[in-house]
Amino acid sequence: MGRPQAVIGGFMAAENLRYLSEKEGIHVCQGTIWSQYAVDNGAGDGSIVYRNYPSKEHFNKPAQSAKDLIDCVNLDGWMIDFLNARYPGARRIDGVNCGSRMGVGPIETVIRLGTELGVSQMLATTSTHFDKGFELNGFAG
Repeated sequence: MGRPQAVIGGFMAAENLRYLSEKEGIHVCQGTIWSQYAVDNGAGDGSIVYRNYPSKEHFNKPAQSAKDLIDCVNLDGWMIDFLNARYPGARRIDGVNCGSRMGVGPIETVIRLGTELGVSQMLATTSTHFDKGFELNGFAG
């Protein structure tokens, strides 16, 4: 078995991502989690939810030039439903429990919506990112 080609790391600083790229030859990392608004004491608040090549300055900042770029695509590990992501925490909307973590995450989505509707929501969110994302961009993730 060879060395890993990608890393799941959660909150990876720019220097960590640079190390993965330059020293380990790893060019894909799920290095951001929970980019949604007002959750987990700031955690990844303010990060972008689309993959990017990060800046050497900060993992949440996309590279501004080739000189600034870290050659390690930084993926967000918590793909979410963008309508629900506008709300901090959880709330009821039209009688449905909604919250900023709903989307692909089974814990919040299934607990709040139940199995049938929750799994349906997870599949729809995944399809939006992978199927529609690939259709629009030629890249999915």
